[in-house]
Amino acid sequence: GSNDLGRARDPPGGASASFRRAVEGNSAPARGWERCGARPPDFVHPARCGTNDLVADNPLGWPERIYGSVEERLPHFRFFRRHPGTELLRRALSGYVRHGDRVLDIGCGDGVAACHLAAVGKWVDYTGIDPEQRAGALARALLSGLPPALVRGRVRQQSIQEYLASDGAAEGPVDLILWTYSLHRCVSRDRWDEAITLARGVAGLLTERGHLIVGSPYAAAGTSPEEGRRIREYGIRVGGPRSTPGPHLEPWATEELFREAGMSALEHREVPGFAL
Repeated sequence: GSNDLGRARDPPGGASASFRRAVEGNSAPARGWERCGARPPDFVHPARCGTNDLVADNPLGWPERIYGSVEERLPHFRFFRRHPGTELLRRALSGYVRHGDRVLDIGCGDGVAACHLAAVGKWVDYTGIDPEQRAGALARALLSGLPPALVRGRVRQQSIQEYLASDGAAEGPVDLILWTYSLHRCVSRDRWDEAITLARGVAGLLTERGHLIVGSPYAAAGTSPEEGRRIREYGIRVGGPRSTPGPHLEPWATEELFREAGMSALEHREVPGFAL
């Protein structure tokens, strides 16, 4: 999403058939789009390809100086390194990250997103926040091993609500916000007004032309029970038992949430097991 309500890009084609099926299959309320004064946007057609196809033409690669210690420190990352959702996120970062960007990673977990940012090769100032002590310790360890010429950063043991109320938010706007793998821990369909208020607070952290990348490992079509189980195990290993996921928002509901927060959608992509 973008704070710039004008379209920053012109994705090819109209609203994808897969998006329409997702809306219909999830019984999206007809009043949903009307309530936020919008219609389903023109989305990039979701990527429907296997991991090997994504890896083959990804320009980032896996630089040893960046990822060399990740699997050593995080054995459970081996699954996610091979997962197409990881490549989807890395591709998105290569398209949106600019030199000198200030990046906020909400629910940073083990901090692997900092490695993905470093792999882009453009120096960024990174702040990761996560309320779980174990996750913060893992993220700090990874961050300390990254080349300072590519990433400068810090990790705070805070929820997004605590961050918004803290001095951290007063440090100035950020250029890019990552909210991947943790949106479900912060918002609930049953408390929609609170979710909108939180989304507006997050949108207010961005620069005028800043971007928000939201991802969910459960909302994507084609997620197998085995993938779901392994992703849940990953979250528990990183953040502890409290990281057990709650209900996830479908892509159409996530889109509606941030439109009601005053943002506009630029892209929507999916692979089995992950929606971005």
